[in-house]
Amino acid sequence: MSFKYKVDTSNLLIYTVLDFTKSYTVDMKKKTCTCQRFQYDEMHCSRALVVLTKRHVSFYDYCFDYYKKEAFMATYKDNIPPLSDPISWEIPNEIKEIIVLPPKNRRPVGRPK
Repeated sequence: MSFKYKVDTSNLLIYTVLDFTKSYTVDMKKKTCTCQRFQYDEMHCSRALVVLTKRHVSFYDYCFDYYKKEAFMATYKDNIPPLSDPISWEIPNEIKEIIVLPPKNRRPVGRPK
């Protein structure tokens, strides 16, 4: 669908993308789009992808940092030790004395209204 968009160049950093019914402005320097998905979700919207394709620029250069490989590798660089056997856990007495009961009300059978 994004191949059907028409891209007009305002300058080398600001582009106007014409959708079927609307017009959007994509600013590649600020990484913003008037649809606001580019800056809020921090994911490339289809209009930003069209602009990057037209400029023959890698999407990776405009990708936000925590979607990159380095951030993924940094997340999992530390080892997390597995938990031991639950029998060997030391549980305080005040926690052992708490009784947790299921809720008193039940959901009615059938599809919710």
